[in-house]
Parts: sequence; C-alpha cells; structure tokens
Amino acid sequence: MADLMREHQLTAEDVEYEEAEAPLKTKRATLRTALLGTIAVCTNCTATIRSDWQPCVIFLGKAPGPEIATYLFSVCDRAIDRAIADFKLTPDYRRRRTLTTRRAAVADFTAGMVARLSRRLYGMFSDSMDEEALAAAKRVRDIRMPDLTTANIPERKVRFGNAAAAGYAAGRSVQLAHGVSGGRAPRQIGRV
Repeated sequence: MADLMREHQLTAEDVEYEEAEAPLKTKRATLRTALLGTIAVCTNCTATIRSDWQPCVIFLGKAPGPEIATYLFSVCDRAIDRAIADFKLTPDYRRRRTLTTRRAAVADFTAGMVARLSRRLYGMFSDSMDEEALAAAKRVRDIRMPDLTTANIPERKVRFGNAAAAGYAAGRSVQLAHGVSGGRAPRQIGRV
C-alpha cells in the first residue's frame, strides 16, 4: 500500500478523506445555506459551495461522513420544498396581498424550519460529533482547496412571526434518522 501511495504521490489524507457532492438550486447564499454548516459539523465534515455553471455543495471528511451529509441535505432540502408548498396553501400565506409580503412570509417560514432542523440535527448527532475530526477535515480542505472564500449567509429579522412559527412546527415532522435502525440498538433473539 505504501509503495502504491508513493508511486502515485498520495498522502494519507488523500486516501482517508473523501468528497461527496450535492446539487444546489442557486449560486448565491440563501437561508438554507446555514443548514449546510450544521450538517457538516454534525457529520464531522466541511461544506464548500462551488458556484460555477452547476452550483453544488462539496462535503469533505472521513467516510462515511460525506455520504451521510449529502443524504441529510437532500432529505432536508426536499422536506423544506414540500413544507413551503403546503404553507402556500394556508390562509396565513394567502392573506398576504403583495408579492413582496408573500416572499417575506416564505422566507420567515424557511428560517423557522431551518432553525428547527438544525436543532434536531445537533441533538441527534451530539454523541458522534468530534472537534478533532472536524479540525482535521478543515486542514485537508485547506490543502485541497486553497482559494476559498467565506459565504455570507443573509441575516434577516423575522417580519411575520406566524410564518416563522409555522416553519418551526413543520421542522418537527421531517423524518430524520441515524439509519435503518433509527439509532436504536438491535434486538437480540429471545429478549424484548
């Protein structure tokens, strides 16, 4: 193995750390961008946004962290889209008369849902989060991608509290699990 690594000029970090990509809908930072950082920290990875002709997020870390991160992001992203579609059918949304106030209500709903999903993810992964693994992933990211800049996540004040509360409540119904077993220990034969 060492001979192959020397022959192909690979380091231990090149072998141990992998990358996984997930497509993004827009090149600019949105309220959902904060969720990328939460997912990355929870899976001991880094999240890097590539904003070329096909924007995507690149999760980098030790296996299986990046694959788990891309899965969690796609689950959360689809859940937010579905919840926004449902929110647009509610009287709270339809009561808004202008396009500007409707967009603000959707933004507040999204912010509330992202806050709830982030809180749930931190709670689920608190036992497996490792500061040393995250720091090592950041070092590898800085070596592989030296020309990075920091994304500015838009900060906004909540304009419609009802919409933010509805988003926070919608974040509770998203099915998040550790895997097939849902984080529970497997049952043994002959035991309850």
